[in-house]
Amino acid sequence: MNPMRPVKFPLRTKIFLSLATGLVVCTAVLTVMQYRISSRTLMAEWESKAGEYGRLMEFAFQSLVQSRDRSALNRAVSQALLIPGMKSITVIDAQGTIVADSKGQGVGSHLAIHLDALRRALEEDTDTGVTWVETKDSSRIRFLLTPIKGGPSDKSMQGSTQPAPQVAILMGLDLSVLDTLMQSNLYYLVSINGITFVALLLMCWVAIRIGLVHPLHHVAATVRSSSGSPLSPERPQSSDEIASLSENFAKMNDALQESEAFNHATLNSLPVHAAIVDKEGHLLSVNTAWEQFARDHGDLFPCTGGGLINFFETCRDPTKGYGDRSQEALSGIRAVLHGEAPSFTFEYMVALPKERRWFVLSVMPLQRPQGGAILSHTDMTERRQAEDMLLRGMTETEQARTRLNTLYATIPIGLLYVTPTLMIERVSQSMAQLQARSVEEHVNQRLSNVLPTERWTKLKPILEHVLTTGTAYHGLEEVVSDPRTPGGVRILLSHCDPDLREDGTVRGIHLATQDITAEKQAQKEHEQNVRELKARNRELDQMAIRDPLTGLYNRRFFDEALTREWQQFQRSGEAFTVIIMDVDAFKAINDDYGHEAGDRALQQVSVTLRANLRESDLIARVGGDEFAALLPRTDTEQSRQVVEKLSDVLQSLRLMTTEGEIPMSLSVGTATVPGFPPVTSAAELLRVADKRMYEAKRLTSARRADAG
Repeated sequence: MNPMRPVKFPLRTKIFLSLATGLVVCTAVLTVMQYRISSRTLMAEWESKAGEYGRLMEFAFQSLVQSRDRSALNRAVSQALLIPGMKSITVIDAQGTIVADSKGQGVGSHLAIHLDALRRALEEDTDTGVTWVETKDSSRIRFLLTPIKGGPSDKSMQGSTQPAPQVAILMGLDLSVLDTLMQSNLYYLVSINGITFVALLLMCWVAIRIGLVHPLHHVAATVRSSSGSPLSPERPQSSDEIASLSENFAKMNDALQESEAFNHATLNSLPVHAAIVDKEGHLLSVNTAWEQFARDHGDLFPCTGGGLINFFETCRDPTKGYGDRSQEALSGIRAVLHGEAPSFTFEYMVALPKERRWFVLSVMPLQRPQGGAILSHTDMTERRQAEDMLLRGMTETEQARTRLNTLYATIPIGLLYVTPTLMIERVSQSMAQLQARSVEEHVNQRLSNVLPTERWTKLKPILEHVLTTGTAYHGLEEVVSDPRTPGGVRILLSHCDPDLREDGTVRGIHLATQDITAEKQAQKEHEQNVRELKARNRELDQMAIRDPLTGLYNRRFFDEALTREWQQFQRSGEAFTVIIMDVDAFKAINDDYGHEAGDRALQQVSVTLRANLRESDLIARVGGDEFAALLPRTDTEQSRQVVEKLSDVLQSLRLMTTEGEIPMSLSVGTATVPGFPPVTSAAELLRVADKRMYEAKRLTSARRADAG
């Protein structure tokens, strides 16, 4: 036998190998397609359920978030963790801060989540929220971020005007059941298709071996047989395939029952009587609270789900459900189911054998393709009982009104209460007396018709401001004419305070007016006394620094000014001059013409000095007939010019006496710093000027002696 000779197979073997290869390829392709289709179907169903669970959680926590009851929210989150397949539930706000957590961890801290995902969930109007999958501890978890949207549209049933906080629910759903189901599905598909492949292969081999079926017919039959699958409508033929399909169906049924159990557990986490109905009104599922209430109170509502009972037909009976108002309630439910209304709320009363109870029906749509809605009954009996107690407490209100009337009748200041339309509702006796009217003439009258025009003109814009802003206005002072008072006028002080409701709107205005005429008069007299006292003090201050005869500064003030000027010179080096002047032969004037003539001589000298020196120069009488002047910012050259001019004027003085005009003169001495001789103190500078004055006086005396 030639080893290089190719091996030849019989025709039957070639046909069998061809058929086997084709069967392998077809079986593999078919298995992959079946697995992809079934996986997508399971994933779509699971995501639909996850979206529905998010909606249920939103409905469960919506009222708790709006009421800002943190403790109730934490309890509800912890109870919801008991739902099968739920790994975690976290409530977060718009900044990513954890508000509540099912495990109580990290409350108040920031959640490690990208804020863009949180912002999308809160701002975009979506029904499924934002989802992603993470792997933790070898198990996959699908996270669903769902916003908690606004509550029912019936504003009368909402207790707060504050906007609901913007929060979202982050749920973690365990995908291990789904992963196990998909792996089992793949295992069964491979097993069933593998068994089918082996069976077909054996049938082909037997047919070829015994020659009973033509090869082409056999290929066609094989292709038709291999195209079957566990999901096709044709019935499987082998007992193994039937057993596998039965087991797969049992798994699917268990998953479906687990999903229903999840729905039931979610409804049980709600703190109200809750049920789910489909678009036709069939009752799909109810929670335990619903069942217990229905059974305890004579089956007022159907107490079982499963879609076998039509909620609409049962509640049409006026002896059950919503009683005489059933048509109104069912119309609202249908409007929500058909998309005609975003939500519906309805308050009704149930007459039970032992008591009457009040409930509020809330209907919210389910965002899913097949539609449906969540019905919840909230027990409002305690609130209604509180309202009844409030009505029974009206007697206390009347007593309070009586006390208020007594206050208005006896209070010594004017009180007036006006409505937002500025109608007088209540007025005190004191206010009526201020207006010179009776109390009856004020009540139920417009304020503009009661007040004088001048008062109304001032009060109107103030009252409008208080009504608009809800803020008080205090301290309106008015002077009004009143011929009954001694002065013909009355001074009034008014305050306007708003009467605010709980929601911040203005219910009315309290106007309080007080007659402060006496206080103002006393204040005016006090201010006059203060002014007179200040003037007297100023006069005393001047008397302390002024010479009473000439009105010039005295020696004490001159010394203080000289000290200040010397200190300024030491700081800045700015020159100044001191002038000392003495009246020549002043004793002879007193002796020959009397002291009155001497006083007039001193006054004439003071007038002459004021007229010939600058306003900035300080002039003082420092002795009996001695004067001094302090010239700031005056150096040696400037002082020389001033002294020459002043000496000429002083030498030409004339004094009128009873015997006629007599001549007068003054001896002058100056000293300037810096100058010569140099000095080291203000006292030394004063001594230099005084010395020069006495030298000038000796020269004047010598001239007079030579002339005499």
